Order: sequence, then structure tokens, then C-alpha cells
Amino acid sequence: MSFNVDLVQFETANQSLNASCQEVEQILQNIYDTIRPMGEAQWGRSLPVWGELQQRWNTEYTEVQQAGVNIKNAAVRVREEFFDGDVRGAAVFS
Repeated sequence: MSFNVDLVQFETANQSLNASCQEVEQILQNIYDTIRPMGEAQWGRSLPVWGELQQRWNTEYTEVQQAGVNIKNAAVRVREEFFDGDVRGAAVFS
């Protein structure tokens, strides 16, 4: 059993992943910038309701950000493992 990894293609995929994650981060920031004034436009009894929703947003926003970081880091680690394996394999035959 063998496997092949095209490191150039893998790196291209990683770059695309990074670009997509940056787009998602920008979209989330735009959403946050849009909804932030809603909290400032409320007072009285509406504040607790909005505060709860804002807290949920903040928590989920942080989770999505962390998931993006995690997937980018995992992709880099996988690429490094493949690269190191390629170097070690080449050393065996040299």
C-alpha cells in the first residue's frame, strides 16, 4: 500500500483555506458591526433580552473564530507531516 501527496497542490489548498477563513472572519465582523448598535439603541426592559442574545452571539462568535484557527493549524500540521515524510523518504533512497 502506498500513497502520494502533491505538496504543491496541498499548499495551494491550504492557501485557499486561509483565504476562505479570512472571508468568514470578515463576514462575522461585518455582522457584529451591524448588530452592535442595536444594543446601544435599547433601554428599559428590553436590555436583559438583548443582553442575553448579545452574550450568546459573543460566545458563538468566539467558538467560530477558534474553529477557524484550529482548522488552519491542523492543515498546516498535516502539510508539515507530509513534507517531513517526503524528505525522510527521499533520504532513504539517497
